[in-house]
Order: sequence, then C-alpha cells, then structure tokens
Amino acid sequence: MKKKLLVGLLSLGMISLLSGFDSAQTADSVLDSMSQASAEADNMSMDMAMNMDLGIDVGDGTTTSTIAVAMNGGFKVDYILEPLSMMMDGSFSMSTMGQNQDMAMKMYMVTNEDGQIDTYTYTEDSATGEAGWTHESTADLGIDMSSLMEMQGSITAADYAEWGLTFELAPEAADVNGTECYLLSTSIDASTLSTMMDKIAELSGEAFTDEDMAVIDQGLAFLDGLVMNIEYYVDTATYLPVQMHMDFNGTDLSAINSLITSSMGESAEGTTVAVNLNDLSVDATMSYGDVAEITVPQEAIDSAVDAGSVYDDLETYEDVISGVEDATTETAATEVIE
Repeated sequence: MKKKLLVGLLSLGMISLLSGFDSAQTADSVLDSMSQASAEADNMSMDMAMNMDLGIDVGDGTTTSTIAVAMNGGFKVDYILEPLSMMMDGSFSMSTMGQNQDMAMKMYMVTNEDGQIDTYTYTEDSATGEAGWTHESTADLGIDMSSLMEMQGSITAADYAEWGLTFELAPEAADVNGTECYLLSTSIDASTLSTMMDKIAELSGEAFTDEDMAVIDQGLAFLDGLVMNIEYYVDTATYLPVQMHMDFNGTDLSAINSLITSSMGESAEGTTVAVNLNDLSVDATMSYGDVAEITVPQEAIDSAVDAGSVYDDLETYEDVISGVEDATTETAATEVIE
C-alpha cells in the first residue's frame, strides 16, 4: 500500500488521541467542543498504559494445550502544537512459551526549518541486544503534516458520522480524580474500518489500487468480528479530554481462528486452534500546559541512520498467520512426543 495512505492513517490515529455538567448537551455538541478545544490546546502530556493477555488453545483431538501470550507497556508522551513536535518515551514487555522480550523505545518528532517533520526513533531489544537511532523525514514520504493537522482540527461530529463513528453521551457526569467530566463512548468494528479506509483515500486524493484493495480485504477478513470500544472523559469546564480508555471486550475471534486453522492445511492435520482474548486494553491520562519545549538529543542527531521506509517492512497478515502456525505446529509436535 502506498506510504502516503499508511502514514496519513497512522498520523490521524495518533493525533486523535488527543462550565459544569449540562444535561442539555448532546453527544455531538460535546464532541464538537472537544475537537475544537483539542485543536486549540498549545501542548499536552499523556501517560499511557497498555495490556494484552491472550491464550492460544492447541488441540489434537485428544488433549489441548494453551500457549499463553502476555504483553504490557507504558509510555509518556509530550506534544506541542506550534511548531508541531512530539516526544514519546517508554517500554513494553512480551512473554510467550517461556520466552521473554523487553523493548525500550524513544521517539522525537520535530518540525525543521523547511516545515517538514523529522522523526528520530531509538529502540533497544533485550532479545537481540540491538539498539540505536534511526531518522526519517516526511519529505521522504511526500506527507504534508500541516494539512493533516489542519484537517484534524476542523473535523466535526457530522464528519465522524461519515466515517462510520457514532458517539453516545452518558446521562450523568463522571469523576476523574476530582474533575467532573462528560463521558463519550463509541465502538469501531471491521465495517467502520472499511469506511475509514475509504475516507483516508478520499482525503489524500489518492485512490486505492487493485493491489491495495486485495491487501485491505485480507486485513479486514482477519479483523472480522473486531470490536474496539473507546471512552473519552471530557472536562466539563474546558472540554479537553483528560482520560481515555480503549478495550476490545466483546470481540468475536471465530474469523481469526478459522483463518489460522485453514492456513495450516496439511502441515498440522487434525490440529485445532482457538485464540482466546482475556484482555486487550489501553488507558491514557492527559494534562495540558506543562510542556514548554521538545528538543532532540544531540546523540540522536549524530548517530541516527536513515530508516528508509519502515512501512515497507510491516508484517502482512500472512506473516502473522505463519507465525501462529509455526508456534501451534511446534506445540502439537511436542504433545505427540510426550
């Protein structure tokens, strides 16, 4: 898929994370006020925590074994609107089949003198020992970040509806650490994602090719049954979001399980696979007015290597299926030996 469409989607997703209770308010009116207040916020800090807990049941018709997969992480994000800049610092840990892997990550996005966005990313992998800085610029990808930001700031509730997003407003105020809040909620499924992809293509002015559509259709088939629930807690005085919760409770994984099983073919005949999602969630708290400046460390500038396009290296859904197939086949073989 073309880089402009991918980066546009990722950028919008990243940016979007960004009086007293009035019972006469509607979901649309609060959403419009939140969008406007967020677009006008000079700076923001966000603390984000994520958690994943799932099990992959592998059976041979007689016995069933479970591959436990767990991941958790935390990130601190600072953001400045003008000139656009962002800093993210955090780490995550993942464990499966008795193996543990820790990854530390830092990222700086800053606007350069030409108005382009320079991104410096540091990763440190405990499993491989590899560590270092990479650099990428929106100039290399043909992305107009200013236009993306301007578009984000002008999105209304009606626009969200066109994207397939419907919001609900809780009838009573919610409390977040003593702050009275409106509670806005919405859900995203595979159908919504399809509509959003169409809108991304429309806004970028670049239509999907047949090859793009084939990849998108495969991805949406993999995500069939997905339900992503999102809650925004919006300060009733400022209309700024102060907390966000996202989870995948209610997701039906039968389509994913069918795709995994069918892809295994004769390599593991008689083996059944079922992914069970116990928890997949993200929580974030936001504050405003505390970020004065974001500066890229000199070490990053001096040692960063050209990243090229990291998007060319993203795993396809076939790669993900293949990885699960290898793990389940190994587990099935172990059961036979035992």
